[in-house]
Amino acid sequence: DQHRVADQVALMTPTATFRVYRDDHVVTELTGTDDLTQALTRWGQRYPKHFTLTAQPLITLDTDNGTADGQVNAQIKTVGDKGITSVFSVRFDDHYAFNGENWAIASRDAHVIMVSTRSDS
Repeated sequence: DQHRVADQVALMTPTATFRVYRDDHVVTELTGTDDLTQALTRWGQRYPKHFTLTAQPLITLDTDNGTADGQVNAQIKTVGDKGITSVFSVRFDDHYAFNGENWAIASRDAHVIMVSTRSDS
């Protein structure tokens, strides 16, 4: 609900790729923090109220190569501007890169597992 897009984007590498899958088909693909900033800003405008609950991520490090892979499950609840509430169950498959100072997400594949929608009217 805080719409802190800059903080979210700061978790990504400048050339990061973000893909959204539904039924194993890519429905959205973004590359770079500029595209991601624009998309997250539009999403925040479309869903002025949202809440994300994430599970503990499972991360495997390869310190020799400066890479890591992770997986986290999340449930995202949104309330749209027309009173429509949606609940998304999502699995994020992340690939991280170490930039010498910290770890950042180099690519994120969001697999939408389940969506439930209802109208409040």
